[in-house]
Amino acid sequence: GRPVILQSLGLPIGDRHGVSSDASDDRAKEAEQFIAGLLGKMEGQPPLAVKYGSLPPGGRAHYDWGTVKLAPTDEAHIIVHELGHALEHQYPEIGRASIEFLRRRVGDEKSRRLSDITGDPGYEDHEVGRVDNFAAVFGKRAAYVGKQYENDYATEVLSMGLEEMYRDPVGFAKADPDYFDFVVGVMRSGKGKKK
Repeated sequence: GRPVILQSLGLPIGDRHGVSSDASDDRAKEAEQFIAGLLGKMEGQPPLAVKYGSLPPGGRAHYDWGTVKLAPTDEAHIIVHELGHALEHQYPEIGRASIEFLRRRVGDEKSRRLSDITGDPGYEDHEVGRVDNFAAVFGKRAAYVGKQYENDYATEVLSMGLEEMYRDPVGFAKADPDYFDFVVGVMRSGKGKKK
């Protein structure tokens, strides 16, 4: 199961990069332990630093300039996802690697509205994405992996990959080994796997 595969992927404590936060609940601590176990040391870089903020029930979790905002019912996998955004934001090499991976995977596929692709009216009109072969792992959520942000300042690649690695690492590795290897590579090295 997850603990066994993650133990085999995890780095020795001395080879890990730190996470610094104001986490006070078990969900956040569990998510941070997961991230810290995979994140290789990045010489000369500060630890991943996050604060936590609250959203009303039903609010959509998000990362906003150093703060992970969560609704009371958000589970650890959601926090793992938002910490992926923190990694892209705080470590530019990781962000660039994620953008390069996304560009390679989607190629010249045209962006379409996420609400049209997924049938979920909860997406705003400006939210667009590409499907690529992400459906092998993510099904209807594939286009969200390929979400296109204005000016390519961020992606969902690392966040969705880490979330899936947290949920089902074996299934993820089997269904999309290229994507799985990217996530492991970027986490261990602070850079993306080059093809």
